[in-house]
Amino acid sequence: MHTSSPAAQNRASSPQTSFFVMGFVRDESGELMQAADPKQMPTEQDALDAVRAMARSDYDGVIAWKRATQYAGATRRFFISSARFQF
Repeated sequence: MHTSSPAAQNRASSPQTSFFVMGFVRDESGELMQAADPKQMPTEQDALDAVRAMARSDYDGVIAWKRATQYAGATRRFFISSARFQF
C-alpha cells in the first residue's frame, strides 16, 4: 500500500497563501485601467506597505489581495479577499 509523504500530506492540509498588489491609472476618458500586471509580494505586511506607498504616488487606485490555495487531491479551493485603503 502506497502512502503519501509527510510533506505531501502537509501541502494537502495547509493552504498556501500568496499576496499581490496592483495599481490603476485613468485613461484619457477618465476610466480606470490597470497600470501593470499584479505584483506578488513575499508577505502580507510587504503587500500592505507597497499598496500604501502606491496610494501616495501617481496611481489613481490601488488594490492588495491575498489568495489561499488548498490542494485536496484534484480539488483546488481558492479563497480571495481584498482590502481597500483610503489615505
